[in-house]
Amino acid sequence: MAIPPLLEESRKSPSAWPHKKILVGVLRLLLALTLAFFITQIRLDFFESFLYDIRVRLRPLPAMSDQISMVMIDEATVQALKNEPNANDLRNLIEKLNSYDPRAIVFDLDLKDLQGTFKAKEALAEISKKTSEVYFM
Repeated sequence: MAIPPLLEESRKSPSAWPHKKILVGVLRLLLALTLAFFITQIRLDFFESFLYDIRVRLRPLPAMSDQISMVMIDEATVQALKNEPNANDLRNLIEKLNSYDPRAIVFDLDLKDLQGTFKAKEALAEISKKTSEVYFM
């Protein structure tokens, strides 16, 4: 099959369009920038959050670690103690936890609301000093 005459002439004389590659590159860049500008103007937050929710729900649950334990004080605990946990109860808890050699003990409670005598609170403070890495949030 013969090449059409116009294409044949342009192949023989490459100097007809010396900056053709530069022009094509500039046009591609201009097209990419224009498309990027219009795409950024579209609000896709709702779509992204929908896909994120699906991705999180369908992902298998991570394996539970045996390195962290959480002790919750619920109604059953209050009924077993017959009152809210006080300074003596927390001191006893820290003593029992120390037998397991924990890396850290974290309490999420307000010490101002902690019930107990001054002596009991002082004993709690002493055992907290002796135990490394005890935190009260």
